[in-house]
Amino acid sequence: PTAQNVTQTAIDYLKKEKPKYGSSAGLLEFRKAIAKREKCDVENVVVGPGSKHLIYALMSILLKKSDKATSFDPAWPAYELICKQLELRMEKIKTSVENNWCPTQTEFDSKLIIICNPNNPTSTVYPEEWVREVIAKAKKKGQYVILDEAYKELAFEKIPNYPDAIKIRSFSKEFNMEGYRLGYAVMPKEISTHVIKYNQITITCSPDFIQRAGRHASAGDGR
Repeated sequence: PTAQNVTQTAIDYLKKEKPKYGSSAGLLEFRKAIAKREKCDVENVVVGPGSKHLIYALMSILLKKSDKATSFDPAWPAYELICKQLELRMEKIKTSVENNWCPTQTEFDSKLIIICNPNNPTSTVYPEEWVREVIAKAKKKGQYVILDEAYKELAFEKIPNYPDAIKIRSFSKEFNMEGYRLGYAVMPKEISTHVIKYNQITITCSPDFIQRAGRHASAGDGR
């Protein structure tokens, strides 16, 4: 279950304050804490109602109809479902247990590459050298790389920071906050501006009391 002190933070706030609309980027103090955690500027951080919403937003913004995205099979089904909804093409690169579910190639011809690290469902943590090479080659070709790091803190080994990729994090796994629907994305400012606008016309904002609970959890009191 979610840590009791995290739940209590939300309850206490609701008892004292009337819930109100907030910034479509996310609560500033929450974003500042995330920026410190991710070693980036606050302008690079956008909060949303779970990682799936943020991935959908990014794919809507970065890609247009018939563009191709790459993922590594087996993969979380949401990537392909989003592609179908947005009328994108999905290239699924097959992997095998013999290669520890890691692709052998590092260069792709799609506009967007999605790396779930650790992978869902195989639990594979991709080798640092492979990830960095994929990101470097994509950067040279003007491609985007999304790192879905929903399971990062559940890995048995330390996963390094990859500052040249767009990163997605979820509070559902790390902090057992599934029903709260809370996540964030770290990206260049020129992209975050568009994601904020996407939030404005879709969700308006993530609920204030949920973000405050998330802030408490990420402060180190939520595991």
